[in-house]
Amino acid sequence: MNHFLKTDSKPFQAVLSGRKTFEWRLNDRGFEIGDQLTLKEINSDKVFTGRQCKVHVTYILKSGYGIPDGYCVMAITKPNEGVNVGINIDNYADMDD
Repeated sequence: MNHFLKTDSKPFQAVLSGRKTFEWRLNDRGFEIGDQLTLKEINSDKVFTGRQCKVHVTYILKSGYGIPDGYCVMAITKPNEGVNVGINIDNYADMDD
């Protein structure tokens, strides 16, 4: 499922740069692993800037770890970055050659 979400400029830019890899949200939409989030940047006046970024939910916490009822924390990745699974770290030195 695709969710369209307003996002303030500072965290929006952090997602674009790759520094922010999570979303903390009220879980009023039933977010699930595999969902796509379309983050739509808003400025300090809460007006859309026209910029948007699509990310995928790769992991989700809905309870525990200090998460209030009704909220969730989602691990996100931009579609072109993907998630590396099953990399053999013994071969990392060989990859630089």
